[in-house]
Amino acid sequence: MQTLVTMLLISTVAVSTTIAQPRHKPGEVLPWPPASGTTLFTRDLPPGYMPTNLPDLADSSILIIDGTVGELVVPRVLGFHNLETDAVISITTVLKGSQSLQRITVAQRGGTIGQFTSQPTDYSMMKLGERYILFLTEEKRPNLPQVSVAPRYAITGAWAGLFRVDQQGKMVVKFSGPQGLLKYNGMAVSALVGELSKAIMP
Repeated sequence: MQTLVTMLLISTVAVSTTIAQPRHKPGEVLPWPPASGTTLFTRDLPPGYMPTNLPDLADSSILIIDGTVGELVVPRVLGFHNLETDAVISITTVLKGSQSLQRITVAQRGGTIGQFTSQPTDYSMMKLGERYILFLTEEKRPNLPQVSVAPRYAITGAWAGLFRVDQQGKMVVKFSGPQGLLKYNGMAVSALVGELSKAIMP
């Protein structure tokens, strides 16, 4: 076995890959995804794409919910050597948006197929049973597969709207982003919801 380390820069995604692969002939196209290994990738967002504070994040979102990851779908293979995983979220409370929603689907770049993992460095992948405050916007990409009857939304600011709630009811806000959002890490969820209520008041 040998280790092959490659760097891919495709569109707005820079990918650093470490994959254990059998020896291969020069010019041979390796299968993708491979049977095992880990890819670490980061996304280079355009200027101004990510909101810098809670009021801006709330204003940029058409839906804000408190919910739990109820289902993770097997990742699909995207072009440019990457995976994308759908998470179905069971909604506990709608903080902004349609009050009739019970479940939604959101996608995250990255995931695991078999023993191969495509892992983001900017944020964490959602896990089954985890609780989140999610800031969401319209999913504009066409032709994505429909998951059950849960409508699709996109995380606001790529991953800026991904606020996990731990078992102690405190926010886990640990991603590559502005200090105006990271400062909520460790805050009680009740305090965050209070600040959010002020931010979305008409």
